[in-house]
Amino acid sequence: MDIYRSRIEINLFYLANNIHILKKRLNHQTKFMAVVKANAYGHGIEECVRACDFLVDYYGVATLEEGMRIRAAGSQKDILIFGSIHPSQLPIVIKEHLTLNLHSTSYAQLLCEELTRLNQPADFHIEIDTGLSRTGIRFSDENASTFSYIESLYHENLFHITGIYTPVLNHKMKRILHLHGGNSKFFSIFSAV
Repeated sequence: MDIYRSRIEINLFYLANNIHILKKRLNHQTKFMAVVKANAYGHGIEECVRACDFLVDYYGVATLEEGMRIRAAGSQKDILIFGSIHPSQLPIVIKEHLTLNLHSTSYAQLLCEELTRLNQPADFHIEIDTGLSRTGIRFSDENASTFSYIESLYHENLFHITGIYTPVLNHKMKRILHLHGGNSKFFSIFSAV
């Protein structure tokens, strides 16, 4: 018999109810993503998907394998894979209608080469690094080439851009938004999504 130092219990009715409460506070057009990476933070991907699938628009996972577990649980909702995949896994991603995270220019180039070989497009979200320096396409108010590069992804036939995000809106990002105002290239990128 295994003895663990900690134990997690979750009431799936309360999970669904909490999502319902959060969604009531949002604009009705706002999409809701349930991040269920790391086995739904130890609560069980399959159990959480079955409990809240009717409430969410998207799932966020770390790996392709986690995305496949959601599909195996019966959900046809959109799934964003935050982590990287190997380019050889693109046919699975395309077949299962999964969305990949473009977190660097070199990763985007690697995937573009494989998509060109396959002659098939895939869905992507663009991750912008606004200061954490972990992942994301580096964003800075001093670097105009970042804007051009992100805009170019929207015109790449093999990249179907379905979203753009940043993990954290920090003080630097707020300053950049303030400096550029409503007509900046930054806002034109977001309005294209």
